[in-house]
Amino acid sequence: MATTTAPGTWLKVLADSETISPWVTPAWTFDDPGFLMSATLHPSLADLPAGYQLRTWSRGDVTRALVRDMDGAFAAHGQVAGSSRADSVVFDQIETAPAHRRQGLGRAVMHALTDVAIEAGAQAGVLAATIEGQRLYKSLGWTTHAPLTSIFLTSSDAGR
Repeated sequence: MATTTAPGTWLKVLADSETISPWVTPAWTFDDPGFLMSATLHPSLADLPAGYQLRTWSRGDVTRALVRDMDGAFAAHGQVAGSSRADSVVFDQIETAPAHRRQGLGRAVMHALTDVAIEAGAQAGVLAATIEGQRLYKSLGWTTHAPLTSIFLTSSDAGR
């Protein structure tokens, strides 16, 4: 990592922060801890609470889901990506706006994206979960496999 000098560079490691901290310089900043998770995909129903609308769209091998509230404001979103030739997909950027949490919107986004992935031939999914997200994914049948530490380079002093 001493040769990496571009600020904003991210590195994700399948280990806890205590394991990798001796290997990085002070120019690197640790992000919140996370987890690598996976699941066998099963069809489901994206059930939304009253007053919300969910829309999905695809561009290439990426499908996005967006939930808006009755005023049209952002409530939740996420995306899933995978090659049309692959039987595994990656779920990413699953997020619910703070004002809309604990209403099942993250679950609805996951269900909608799972159904799209299954229709495209996927059988399994992987994702990087936050501590908060891990609870949701576990409730949906996902399994935690390893800690995931994310760090990013904050200055060009990487080698010093």
